[in-house]
Amino acid sequence: MKIDVWSDFTCPFCYLGESHLKQALAEVGLAAELNYHSYELEADAHYVEGLDYQTYMVERQSMPEAQVDQIFHHIAQNGAASGLAFNFAQAIPANTFTAHRIFQYAKEVGQGQVFFNRLYQAHFTEGLNIEDAQTLRELSEEIGLDLDQVEAILLDDSVYYEVVNEDIQQAVDMDLEGVPFYVFNDQYAVAGAQPVAYFVEALKQIEAEA
Repeated sequence: MKIDVWSDFTCPFCYLGESHLKQALAEVGLAAELNYHSYELEADAHYVEGLDYQTYMVERQSMPEAQVDQIFHHIAQNGAASGLAFNFAQAIPANTFTAHRIFQYAKEVGQGQVFFNRLYQAHFTEGLNIEDAQTLRELSEEIGLDLDQVEAILLDDSVYYEVVNEDIQQAVDMDLEGVPFYVFNDQYAVAGAQPVAYFVEALKQIEAEA
């Protein structure tokens, strides 16, 4: 089964949804090719020294702090049940476009999914600034990417710029209103971090129709 996934590194529901999807695939016993695509959840987001993720969300979404706390607690609980550690107390806002350009290179050399998962963990669990060039160098080295290639991307904003924008334009053309977004076998679409049981039923139905 081919599954196209539109996602962003700073999207908690993307991280959670991926875990649920993988659990569902294992439960159904299906092999799948996950083809990740770039998407910018907040194109104008940037790291600001001293600005924590909770304050950013309160100000950005004009939401009461108690409501943000409740949302974070719910995500963290669901994440823990899937073996994911969400540490919102340390997570910080960041622009993800440069990381997406490196991701496109990682994808070319068969490390796209590994890169995505490493950045999810870096952002949500370790509280690293994934907008920072040195952080991106270190994470890229950790998963075995060619650092000369990574450096070339960091030094030239045009490298993989169009490829990232092509992914984003595809999302626009499909009228995506957010991520995660999954397309199964180029025919069936599922939006959001659905529960494992939902993905199980969807996978069974798609497999039966195929």
